[in-house]
Amino acid sequence: MSVLKTTRGGKAVDYPLSNGAVNLGTGPGSQITLIDPAAAPRHCQVLKTDKGYVVRDTSGTPGTLVNGKKIQDHLLREGDVIQVGSERFAYSEQQASPSPAAPAKGASGAPAPKRTMNQARAASAASAAATRTAPAPARSHPPRRMSPKPGGTGKVHVQKDRSTFTLPSTTKGRVIALTAAIGLVAVLGVLYAFSSSQVDQEKLKADATAEILEWEKIPDTDPVRKYEEAARIAGNPDYVRYARGEIRALEKILPTLKASRDRQASAEREAGPFLGRFKKAKESKDEYAAQAERLYDEVKLLATNYAATSYETQLTEIRDELKKYLEDRASRNWINEIVKLTSDVQKDINGDDPAAGLAKVDQFGTEFDEKRTPDLKSRLDSLRSTLGREALSLVKKKYGEAKPLLAERKRAEARKVLDDTRPKIKGFPAAEKQLDQHLNELK
Repeated sequence: MSVLKTTRGGKAVDYPLSNGAVNLGTGPGSQITLIDPAAAPRHCQVLKTDKGYVVRDTSGTPGTLVNGKKIQDHLLREGDVIQVGSERFAYSEQQASPSPAAPAKGASGAPAPKRTMNQARAASAASAAATRTAPAPARSHPPRRMSPKPGGTGKVHVQKDRSTFTLPSTTKGRVIALTAAIGLVAVLGVLYAFSSSQVDQEKLKADATAEILEWEKIPDTDPVRKYEEAARIAGNPDYVRYARGEIRALEKILPTLKASRDRQASAEREAGPFLGRFKKAKESKDEYAAQAERLYDEVKLLATNYAATSYETQLTEIRDELKKYLEDRASRNWINEIVKLTSDVQKDINGDDPAAGLAKVDQFGTEFDEKRTPDLKSRLDSLRSTLGREALSLVKKKYGEAKPLLAERKRAEARKVLDDTRPKIKGFPAAEKQLDQHLNELK
C-alpha cells in the first residue's frame, strides 16, 4: 500500500492511501487534516489512477508544491515531496508502519508464563515509554491521582496533554525505562532519516541546474528581473538543502545583482527626465543647437553611470548623435560660413524681405554660439544693422507707392500696400513704428 510520510510533533506518521481519493485540507471531511494556517480548507487531493497516484491542487491561489515546484496535476513517484505551506509529505510505495503486536503467547499457543516482579517492572517501564509516543485516549473525567507505595510504582499525571506515564520507583526500573525511551528516540530518528532519504536529490540538483541555465538567458539590461529570479532560486529551501553546490555561485553574486537592481532604480530617477528634455530640445532646431553642448556633457555621464540598465541603449545612441552633431558644427568654421551668410542676406534685401535675412542671421548666431565668440557677434550685429536700415527703406518705398492711390481716392488699396509690407519688416521695431504712423494717416 502506498503511503504519505510526514513528521508531526517530532513523531513519524504514515498516512495510507486508498484506491479512491484522499483529501488534504483544514476543513471538515479531510482525510488528512492540515495544521498550517496558510493551507486551504480543501487544499489538494491524492487520487488513484490507471497510471498510479496523482496529486491535484484544489487550493487556487495558495498553490501546492511538489519537489519545490508549483503544480496543478502531478503523477507521484517514489520519494516525491508534497509541500503545503510548511508541511511536507513524502510519497512512498512501501508498506505503512505495522500496528502494535497482540499479546505474546507461548510456542504452543497457551498464555505466557507468569513474570517475576523485576520482569513486570521492566515491562511496565517499556510500556510507559511507548505510551508517551501515542495520543492519550479520550477521558470523560480527569485521571485520579495516586500516591506511590514503597517498592511499587507511582503514577505521574501530565495535565497539558491529558496523558500519563509510569515512573518506576526503583533504580533498576528507572534505568530500564530510560533505556526504552532512548531506544524509542533512536527508532524515530531512523524513521525521520528514512523519510528524508526518499527525496530525489539528483532530480532536485538537475532542476536547480536547469533553472540557473534559464536565468542566464535574462539580459543584463533587465536587472530587476535578473535579481528577483536569482533570489528566488537561491532561496528555494529544497535547493538550499539538497543542491547547495549547484546554487552556491548564484548565492555569491546576489549582492552584485542587488546593486544592479538599485542602479536601475537610480537610472529611472535621472535618465528618465533627461530623455524628456532631449526630446523637447529636438522639437526646435534653434533650441537643439543652443543646448547641444550641455546635453552632450550630461548624456556622457549618464551613459557611463547607467550601463547595463534598460536605459543603456537609448543613452548611448543620444550620446553618439550629439557627438557627431558637435563635431560637424566645429568642422564648419564660422569665418568661412559667414561669407555665404552675407550673400544670402543680400538676396533677401534685394527681394524686399529684411525679415527673412534677419532669421538667417539669428540662426547662424545660435549654431555657432555667437555669445562665446565676440568677433562673430560683432559681424552678425553689423548685418542686423544693415537689415534694419533696409527695413526702414522698404517702408518708405511702399509708402511712396501708396500715395498715388490716395490721390485717386483708392484709400483701401493704399492701406493694403502698407499692410502687405508688415511681415517683411517683422523684428525691426523702428520700421514697424514708421509703418504704423503711415497707416494712421490713411484713416
